[in-house]
Amino acid sequence: MARELLSAGGKEGASSRAICAVAGVGAPTIYHYFGDLVGLHRAAIDETYEQVAEAYLKGAKERGPMQGLRNGWGAFNQFAHQEPHMCRIVIQQILTGNPPASVAETLRIVEEDLSVMYDKGALHFHPHEAVKLLWIGTLGTVCFTATEGSNAENDYPQIQETMTRLVLNALFDAERPQE
Repeated sequence: MARELLSAGGKEGASSRAICAVAGVGAPTIYHYFGDLVGLHRAAIDETYEQVAEAYLKGAKERGPMQGLRNGWGAFNQFAHQEPHMCRIVIQQILTGNPPASVAETLRIVEEDLSVMYDKGALHFHPHEAVKLLWIGTLGTVCFTATEGSNAENDYPQIQETMTRLVLNALFDAERPQE
């Protein structure tokens, strides 16, 4: 319920009163399970990002890290397209240094997967740098997609695919830079 309210109206639309009304519970229930409204919002945000993490993990398991990267990037952008209010909340959490719990874990797993590719000579940047570059590219396309008033409705699939291709080609196809 909190997730739907956050998605529809942002934090303003997901007040304690609104959540309690939809859930049919009293405010003490929120405080008992989540500590406070911020804790409930945080749980909803964490749950939302889990879908992106799962997309990476599933793709990486089935067809390797490259597919995982494409799937995760695609899932994040699809989320930004379908739920721009909620995506903006996730981005705000990231920008304030308080990202969803699974972000750090997902990036750690991506870095481990990329380390294997780096050791095999398939990745042309150090895995830690590659993860940062991937994260920058992903956040850039997600911000573009979730921006109010943009023409993202028409442009986002093409922009997402182009950015994904550019970043992945740079990481995996360019000559290895001098270290």
